[in-house]
Amino acid sequence: MEFNKLVNSRRSVRRFKSKKPDWRDLIDAINYASKIPYAGNIQNIKFILINDKKTINEITKYCQQDFILQASYVIVITADPTDLVRSYDELGEKYNLEQGGAATHQLLLKVVDLGLDGCWIGAFDEEAIKRILKIPKEVRVSSIVPVGYAMPGERTIKKSLILNLDKILRFNDYKQKFMKPRDEPEAF
Repeated sequence: MEFNKLVNSRRSVRRFKSKKPDWRDLIDAINYASKIPYAGNIQNIKFILINDKKTINEITKYCQQDFILQASYVIVITADPTDLVRSYDELGEKYNLEQGGAATHQLLLKVVDLGLDGCWIGAFDEEAIKRILKIPKEVRVSSIVPVGYAMPGERTIKKSLILNLDKILRFNDYKQKFMKPRDEPEAF
């Protein structure tokens, strides 16, 4: 898919069809999601692909978002700060979170490229998710992404979500709204 169309096609889908995607497509999406820029080339991201309904049910309880149950698969993205902190001290924690976010975003784009849909979930009981999935204490759960085929009507864009560049773009500093400052009116 052409990049602009891909980016503009991505939606947070919360209603999935019962049709199950080919698991090999999800492996492909995870492969692409792993190709993010890593600080110091320290590859700290791991993905857990879940298709077990019992496990998905348990995860759903600790996300408090029942739509997850409809997904055929759930992908949990984890980020281990150990080597990043060793190399970058307190900045390692920041890089750990950034790399988890980058991997999640790249995963969502590839999922759409494959004709699937997902939703980035960042609010959950991290300790409970770690316990369910046997994730080591030091590793962070970066995000949870339910994946499947969207129900009809789920992919439509809401006009309220269209961002106005005037509200989000600045030049040279946070307050400058124009590339070239407007001339000050002459004082009379």
